[in-house]
Amino acid sequence: MLRPNIVALLLALTAAGCAGQTSSKSSAEEFTGVKQDVAQVVEDLQSAAVDKYGPGDYRPSLFITYWGFRLMILFGAIAAFFCLCISVIAGWLANFASGGEVTLTLALLISFSAWMIIQAFQYPFGMYLTDRTGLRFQALMVTLMLPINLAVSWALATKYGAVGPVIGSALGVLCFQVIANLIFVQARTRRAVAAES
Repeated sequence: MLRPNIVALLLALTAAGCAGQTSSKSSAEEFTGVKQDVAQVVEDLQSAAVDKYGPGDYRPSLFITYWGFRLMILFGAIAAFFCLCISVIAGWLANFASGGEVTLTLALLISFSAWMIIQAFQYPFGMYLTDRTGLRFQALMVTLMLPINLAVSWALATKYGAVGPVIGSALGVLCFQVIANLIFVQARTRRAVAAES
């Protein structure tokens, strides 16, 4: 069954959290305000999903969505920091390691950094999916990703050179790990909530 836009929910939850943090209210008032904003966002998305897909409970598990998304951002920010640090000294490292025979282009540094940041994004939900079913799902996604990644990387390499396979790998991780894990975790938590009620 089709699901409402998870990205819209995650962005709305983050905006609601940021709105609460920038106010001058007490912590308890901020938390209550954020909870009300989040509840309204979820109800709006639920109504839109019912209108679009028909009757059903389309509300995601807020705990997994709320904290999982924040962990994704945290891991991505940490990866971005270290990628920036490494990129700053990459020229010197390449020169030192190759005796001045290898130069790194800005495009290569940016594409490798993007790949590492996207890879970091998938860790929180990937760690959540470490039971038998979750690992099977991740293995399936990686198996599907490999031939597509190879084809995309080959096509991009013929056009862009060394940057191409890095971009292809980053796109593969984004589609087959980050987005796939997000969707699978949402479906799993929704089923678990339905089973409990």
